Amino acid sequence: MNSILSFNYWFSLRPSALSNFGLSVLLLVAIIFAIFIVLFSFLQKKSKFGVYKKLYSSLGGFFSYNLIIYLFILFFTYEEIVFLGARFWFLLLALGMIFWLFFIFKYYKSIPTLKEARQRDEEYKKYIP
Repeated sequence: MNSILSFNYWFSLRPSALSNFGLSVLLLVAIIFAIFIVLFSFLQKKSKFGVYKKLYSSLGGFFSYNLIIYLFILFFTYEEIVFLGARFWFLLLALGMIFWLFFIFKYYKSIPTLKEARQRDEEYKKYIP
């Protein structure tokens, strides 16, 4: 087995088969994604304020789409399909996840200003008949 830090490990088009430990770790990640999907869908339904509802919705969508893509890559890796089972797809998925989480975090940081704007609008609308 190649070292996990080597170039050949990640970019080989004919990777070696997954070990039992590697497969169990990948399945554990899939289970964690599924738990987060359920958690954020529950929080989205319980949230009354629209800003948090949108945040929970985007996090739920993030985990849903990434779980689907992750399971496809995991299936192709398990079945040892040459190109679609290559390990660099996991790297591309991780880069995409980081990119997507950047925008979710950026929205999260803007929540206090959105709450202030909503409060100002409610205060202004209070005096309009």
